[in-house]
Amino acid sequence: MSRCLPVVLVLTFVLIGGCKKDGGGGGGGAAGPAGLGEKIAQDHRQMLVELTKLVQGNPPAGEVTPKIEALKEKYIKIHVASGKQREAMSPQDRKASDAALQSGMFAMPRDLQKTLVDASKAYRATNNDLANLIGSLNILTQYAAYDLLKKQLPKEAERLGIK
Repeated sequence: MSRCLPVVLVLTFVLIGGCKKDGGGGGGGAAGPAGLGEKIAQDHRQMLVELTKLVQGNPPAGEVTPKIEALKEKYIKIHVASGKQREAMSPQDRKASDAALQSGMFAMPRDLQKTLVDASKAYRATNNDLANLIGSLNILTQYAAYDLLKKQLPKEAERLGIK
């Protein structure tokens, strides 16, 4: 039992410390506002990795379109959930989160960004709707910024219950 006490104390300390609103658990999770911005950028990167796999070899539009639609909806849900955390932040913390997101986007590997552009170009001549769908993935991070989403895609914000 005496060997368990240090573990219990450490876990209690972590749990209590992780609930503070001073950057140790407020708004953006355990890593604070910057951590939320980094998470949104990482989610976008993961979406691009998944897109790369889907469009590799330029599969027929009829085959790949439903997969890309599902990918888009998956990441919309992820970003909307991050947006709830962002909405709970102070304006100053939102700016810190947005700065971390912007930094993460600038650090994004160019080959991943190029995949999106190349795939959109490849399908443009034969299926404009699919090319537009692929292009729309580039701005999915706006789903984490409710104010921006409401301005730019008000029907989407309404569909998702964002007021």
